[in-house]
Amino acid sequence: MKVMMSLLIFCFSSGIFIYAQSLINEQSQKGEIVLRDPEIVDGKFRFIANTGGCTSKSSFKIKIDQDKSKNGIHHYILTVERQNPDYCKGLFHEGVIIEFDLEKDLGLKGNYTLSIVNRIYVRNKK
Repeated sequence: MKVMMSLLIFCFSSGIFIYAQSLINEQSQKGEIVLRDPEIVDGKFRFIANTGGCTSKSSFKIKIDQDKSKNGIHHYILTVERQNPDYCKGLFHEGVIIEFDLEKDLGLKGNYTLSIVNRIYVRNKK
């Protein structure tokens, strides 16, 4: 029984370590990130980013490419990239909400459509 309990505790601890390590690896690398819960509400583009405690809006850059307009409406393609790695050691499972104003921060005005290049992490809630 003690061996079984020890094995169970070891497996659980290993799972937590692997999950924590994957969060740390993603937040400490530059480049395109995986978005969690992206949304556009009231002219603002929001997403959740992994953090060790040192991630903020200034950690990211949004690359904007323009595609051909269709029916006179511009189409923009957004890619979110981490510019400043987060080397802090905190473990925040909930991440941090990052928000960009589409007009003020990204210069997008008028009528347009958007696409997001980044992969999106989908959590199954059970």
